[in-house]
Amino acid sequence: VTVVFKNGQRYDGDLLVGADGIWSKVRNNLFGRSEATYSGYTCYIGIADFVPADIEYVGYRVFLGHKQYFVSSDVGGGKMQWYAFHEEAAGGVDAPNGMKKRLFDIFEGWCDNVLYLLQATEEEAILRRDIYDRSPSFTWGKGRVTLLGDSIHAMQPNMGQGGCMAIERLHSFSWELLCHLPQGKRRRIVT
Repeated sequence: VTVVFKNGQRYDGDLLVGADGIWSKVRNNLFGRSEATYSGYTCYIGIADFVPADIEYVGYRVFLGHKQYFVSSDVGGGKMQWYAFHEEAAGGVDAPNGMKKRLFDIFEGWCDNVLYLLQATEEEAILRRDIYDRSPSFTWGKGRVTLLGDSIHAMQPNMGQGGCMAIERLHSFSWELLCHLPQGKRRRIVT
């Protein structure tokens, strides 16, 4: 298998694993171009310098509303990561330094847990992205080229399963590779 990068560098190998995300170039080259589908939701992601008083008992929270929801989890070091999902059209743009204000407008009237997290987050610590999905495929590869992760089975972040699936798929893939190596070339794998 030969891979040619934009800068002209070429690499040859026995196998190509495309683990290049939902906008996978490897997938497009393998199966032809296909469009991702907009989920109808935009997600704001932030890291807050805030620790709830009950963090020892509740490290993960989900707050549900009509066509919007908010998820927070403890990431250690006195910080909480949060995701704010809101139904809206794709391609929206916030005013410069306006994401935090917009989030306060969207989640106005929500419980203190949500508002405290927003308040404790610096504007620069907030990212925004539209959430896309792809139809699942039963064919993950052809010949010496295969796909892994979001390049073949995208997981929307609201599922909370992307990292788990990545670990499972990598383990399964590693095991399959090991099983197909000649006995003399196998190394002991420590898990």
